Amino acid sequence: MVFEDELPPLKRSRFSIWFWRIFKILMVLGVMFVIAIMVLTRVGGNDDNLRMGLERLVGRTAGDYPARVGILHGMVFFPYIRVHAEQVIIMPRPLPSTPAPAEGAAPEDAPPPAIDDRPPLMVIDTLMFSRGFWDAFLLRRRVEGVRVEGIQTSPGFLLPRAIRDGYLALDEDLYEGKPGAEFSGKYGDHDFKLLMAVDFNMVNSRPAYSVPEDPPFSLHIGPLRGHGKIVRGENKGIALAFDELTLSPAGKGASILPLRGTVEASNGLTSRNVYLALANEGNAISLARKSDGGKTDVSIEAERLTVEDLGALVAFITQVMDIYRADEPGLMAAGAYDLSLDIKELRSGAHALGTVSLAGRMGEDHVLKSTALKGTIEGRALDGTITLDTHEKAAVLAAEIKAGDAAMSVSAEGTDLEALYGDMAGHCGTARFAVAKALAAADWRGFARCTNAKAGE
Repeated sequence: MVFEDELPPLKRSRFSIWFWRIFKILMVLGVMFVIAIMVLTRVGGNDDNLRMGLERLVGRTAGDYPARVGILHGMVFFPYIRVHAEQVIIMPRPLPSTPAPAEGAAPEDAPPPAIDDRPPLMVIDTLMFSRGFWDAFLLRRRVEGVRVEGIQTSPGFLLPRAIRDGYLALDEDLYEGKPGAEFSGKYGDHDFKLLMAVDFNMVNSRPAYSVPEDPPFSLHIGPLRGHGKIVRGENKGIALAFDELTLSPAGKGASILPLRGTVEASNGLTSRNVYLALANEGNAISLARKSDGGKTDVSIEAERLTVEDLGALVAFITQVMDIYRADEPGLMAAGAYDLSLDIKELRSGAHALGTVSLAGRMGEDHVLKSTALKGTIEGRALDGTITLDTHEKAAVLAAEIKAGDAAMSVSAEGTDLEALYGDMAGHCGTARFAVAKALAAADWRGFARCTNAKAGE
């Protein structure tokens, strides 16, 4: 007879050992997961803890700003993540604390505490959001529904001008009778509406909206109309790639439209990095404004530019600037920046005229001074200086330009780019002519008078 304690010990394989270890771990994780789901099904409501948690989430999402939620109607997490709140407010970051009084100073000598009476940066009257829990857990890019009403923003927070009466929603027939997203309201004094196509499906008898790759969109803002696709920009931002961009008949610059174009903002919603590209049959121009570490650069590049179209292009850019920019006095935005201009091919009709490049700096005194004007015009070396004084509402332009043996002074005054361009007058010897009209008609007689004449005489 062999007793049990006399049997040799059972040897388990390495695979068996690891299998049971993994099995036990998975069992523990499974039990914990079931408990977590049971807890989530019971979490929800509208108590102060949930409201403060939503405030922290909104503040972090906005860029670490203080946030307040006036009324939380309800918030649940499972099986759907749903939020319904009113009076969601994003406030400016706190002011620096008042310094402590010097040692030994009397209490009445202490500086008074700073009073923060700054208005909110953003107010949302109503926020409703719904998303499946498993969609969020598995990082699926789809939601059940979004409705945001009464969006108000302060000038300079998201965009240079204020947004008022903003409305954001998803629905099954918003984009040309198909599923889409709508963002509408007032930007400054202009009504705007952005419509974007989205994908829509029913998943487990629930609606599911998602954003397709390069979704088509349509936009109108004031007199500007356009449609195209929303794409990933060349500068790692979100870009509106316009297949067609037009101004209404009452707008300026309609003579050469429609245009194709791209507008891109990078580094987040509050980015000051903005890129604009415009093109048609005879022109291809790009403008960029980039800020990095307190330094701002503005660059204008033209692969090709037709002088006959300059007036209409300037009018169009003026209209876009009037819509987008903040309500500030003067022609240019405040602040110092470096400016560069590079026209790689200047043309008159099918005839190539030459190239033009300019470097300059806009100072804190609102005066733009060129440091280098170079290029070639009809084989003649181009040289000169340009000064643009914008500290008054009406900007004043003064330029001295030489092209080989031709010399010319240019002067102009205007409250916007279009007015400034239209007022440009050329002077050489006793001759005086309208530069903008001459370029539009490709009339070179005025410029020809400047050959062998001394500018300004």
